[in-house]
Amino acid sequence: MKFWKKNIFQSLISKKKNFSIQEKAFQKQIEILIGYKPISIEIFHECFTHTSLNSDDKNFERLEFLGDSIISTVVSDFLFHKAPNKDEGYLTQMRSKMVNRSALNLLGKKLNLSTYLNKRKNTNLGKNIEGNLYESLVGAIYVDKGFIFSKKFIERTLINTDDLINLENKITSYKSYILEWAQKNKFNITFETSQEDNAENILIFDSVIKLNDQIISKGRASSKKSAEEIASKRAYYKLNNKINKL
Repeated sequence: MKFWKKNIFQSLISKKKNFSIQEKAFQKQIEILIGYKPISIEIFHECFTHTSLNSDDKNFERLEFLGDSIISTVVSDFLFHKAPNKDEGYLTQMRSKMVNRSALNLLGKKLNLSTYLNKRKNTNLGKNIEGNLYESLVGAIYVDKGFIFSKKFIERTLINTDDLINLENKITSYKSYILEWAQKNKFNITFETSQEDNAENILIFDSVIKLNDQIISKGRASSKKSAEEIASKRAYYKLNNKINKL
């Protein structure tokens, strides 16, 4: 009986020791990631907890909501002062290019944020998890240390002042670009998108773009948005010699 109790006691000590080692390692990783020693490590545990483990309020989603607003504010402030002679339309377009889902996903992947995520095995994380975690991390920094530190983190990781010229010419939505080009040049452009089920009962969308009633491109994908974007990109390259930069 005493031997049995002794084994349980030793097992508990071993588990506690392993947890302590893992916790210290996590704290060190977070410190390197955010650039300072966190006041409360608990908020960063919440930041990297998936809903598959905690479907209540102690997961990354609330912090993601908060971080999204902070990122938008910081980027808006940066653009407002960086481009004092540009109008509201330009500022909105540039902000969209800087904080769109693809850009944040790429940044989250660069920072390896999904490696910190605590989740159940075989959980489908979705294609935007890296960007979602970046927003959650910004929210956690804000809660832990305030706006100034979250702003510094965004400026260090997201904002590249040397890349603004390249960003101006970057097309983030070929559909928007094509529609704006057609409107500017008084062309009649239409999107005709239909859906069908394939052999595996998965929805497939086919999109056809017509310019002045003539088909110029087609696109196919598992979502309407993707199909239209693929068709728009093909239309852009097909009409490239006709399209003037907006």
